[in-house]
Amino acid sequence: MFEVLIAFTIMSLVLSALLPGQAKLLSQALESESALLAHDVALSRLARLGTSEELTSGQMILEDGPWRIVQHVQQSANSSVDMDVFDILIAVEDANQRELARITAERYVAR
Repeated sequence: MFEVLIAFTIMSLVLSALLPGQAKLLSQALESESALLAHDVALSRLARLGTSEELTSGQMILEDGPWRIVQHVQQSANSSVDMDVFDILIAVEDANQRELARITAERYVAR
C-alpha cells in the first residue's frame, strides 16, 4: 500500500509539471487557428474587391462577429493613361483590437 502512495505522489508531481506546458500549447493552438481564420477572411475580402464589389477609393469598417475588418482602398499616383492602380489594405482585428491578419495588394483596372 505504501508503494502505491509513493507512486501516486510521484505521478502527481510529474503531472503538475506537465500540465502548465500543455495548457500553454493549447492556448497557442487556439490563437493560431484564430489567426488562420482571420487571414482567410481577409483573403476572401480581397478576392471580392473588383469582382463582385466595385473597386472605389475609401475606407470601410465592417463588424463580422468577434472581428473588425478594416478595408482601405486608395487610388495610386502610379496610374497610367489607360489603367487605374489601386492600393488595397485589409486588416482583421479581434475584439481587443489586436491585429490578426494584414494583407496589402495592388489592383489594376482598365479605364
